[in-house]
Amino acid sequence: MSAYYEPIKIGSAFAGIGGFELGVESALSDAGVSCEISWQIEINPFCLQILEKHYPGAQRYTDITRVTNIEPVDLLLAGFPCQDISIAGKQEGLNGQRSGLFFDLLRLVRRIKPRWLLLENVAAILHNGGGEVLRELASIGYDARWQIIQASDAGAPHKRARWFAMANTSNNRQKKSEPVAIKNNRNGKPLFIRRQEAEKLPYTNSQRKPQLQRSLSNLRRRISDSNSKRNERNKFKTPQSRVGRAAHGIPSRLDKPWRFPRGRGVEQAPWEAPRVRSREKNDAKRIKALGNSIVPQCAYLAAFNLGLIQSILEAE
Repeated sequence: MSAYYEPIKIGSAFAGIGGFELGVESALSDAGVSCEISWQIEINPFCLQILEKHYPGAQRYTDITRVTNIEPVDLLLAGFPCQDISIAGKQEGLNGQRSGLFFDLLRLVRRIKPRWLLLENVAAILHNGGGEVLRELASIGYDARWQIIQASDAGAPHKRARWFAMANTSNNRQKKSEPVAIKNNRNGKPLFIRRQEAEKLPYTNSQRKPQLQRSLSNLRRRISDSNSKRNERNKFKTPQSRVGRAAHGIPSRLDKPWRFPRGRGVEQAPWEAPRVRSREKNDAKRIKALGNSIVPQCAYLAAFNLGLIQSILEAE
């Protein structure tokens, strides 16, 4: 049982429209842990309006490069910029002007020393900056574990693969023990972690809600297959879904006997977004904010699957 009798204080850097906060708040609530958003850092004026509406009690800052004195928090959330990491950009990694803001985030971490960090970025960080992120965290005393979570793992009809990492101070609640090697799900190479952490990974932990366990089982199954195994398995199959569409990346469990979206002349399903609508105020700003946002359901899964909730419940 958690030793926290006061609400967990949460800070959010690069907050966007608050998708990260929403997902983690829901996870903490389901685990019976109270929390409060202490502050948020976001530079986009339109996103700031949304944050002010949904989190009126939080302190807000605009420019992370100028933030110096800030209230310490227990948990820091940060989906730092991906533009220089994404394959759609110039791929300058953390040397880029925007993704390089990670080092300003690191400066805040050194200053306020949160007990837990939960980070997010695009999946391309695995080969463009991810190693440097983990090294920098280790250099200031944080152990980290990471996983790729897709929006489709939370039930969405698209992939939107994102990298989530949970880090906590290496001397925080966990006894030192010899490192062990487990298989890295992405490239098959050994990943060295502490034995006590390995025993608590969701791969061996059965103390999960049944519906969450099923979701995580699907998630683990999807990310555990290497590309070579996947190619071998599909060698004699056509690259099409069961309803005859071209390959589109939608997993079979989402491939229901209807088209997504439905074709011309077919009545629109109630769960589909409107095909045609009148232009609304701030349309471009809304679309940009949504495009940059974190899927709350993925943040929810990350909080459980990476051991953040368990670590908080076991906190001394």
